[in-house]
Amino acid sequence: MAHDEPAASGAPAKLAIKNIGLMLSGDIGKPILDADAILAFLHGWSDRPRAVLDERPLAGAASRGADVFARECERCHGPQGTGGLFMHIGNVDLLSTASNGYLRYAIRKGRPGTAMPAFAQSAGGLLTDAQVDAIVTGIRTRWGKQGGAGALQNPPPYSASAAGNAAHGAEVFATYCSTCHGAGGKGNASASSIVDPAYLSLVSDQDLRTTVIAGRADIGSPNLCGDVAGKCMTAQEVTDVVAWLASQRVETPGQPYPNAAPGGPEKSGATK
Repeated sequence: MAHDEPAASGAPAKLAIKNIGLMLSGDIGKPILDADAILAFLHGWSDRPRAVLDERPLAGAASRGADVFARECERCHGPQGTGGLFMHIGNVDLLSTASNGYLRYAIRKGRPGTAMPAFAQSAGGLLTDAQVDAIVTGIRTRWGKQGGAGALQNPPPYSASAAGNAAHGAEVFATYCSTCHGAGGKGNASASSIVDPAYLSLVSDQDLRTTVIAGRADIGSPNLCGDVAGKCMTAQEVTDVVAWLASQRVETPGQPYPNAAPGGPEKSGATK
């Protein structure tokens, strides 16, 4: 089974490049990076063959994996795999969807577009393949096995195989998510806005999908079976709601604001 990080393409990638250029330039409307040129370069990567995951049986020792995890992974993921803003690798529902091959690949090669670097010696890191195997074995032993007790049964695939239907995703959101996140995802007393432009500019579609499937137990966010009593979201519903969330990204999240004039409000004649 093949997986790979989604290729950088379309509005989200161009938006991210443009915003980085604006931040580096410090001058509204005058980015120093050519988003179109960089995106064209990134599109060239789409011709690469998709990664074939190494799904051989794990050979590492869990005790050794715990030691390597503490040394190499704990600073970002936390001692219980639920650290900070990074991927909550200790989430049993996440581990229900991610295969050993995917975990191997993510550790060896990193996750492009995120803070996750490559750790394998073959990719410029410090870990041998045996150490990577030991980490994956330790993760499975400590926090959950695919199909094990407490894990999601028959969860949707970790990655989407096709584009979602954003229009249908809006209906899915209203059914499963609006109770906490409010109408249109703008937030209410139970949870914050999930369509905040700054937030959506910082997360990938895969991050959104992972959160929808596995939830975030550390902040009380349920998994795909915890929103409507006795009913889980289907794989297509997950894909569609992620497509709807992605469609809520805007051209200029946060500063600079769309209507801001060069020089600020004083020079533009705007009133406070």
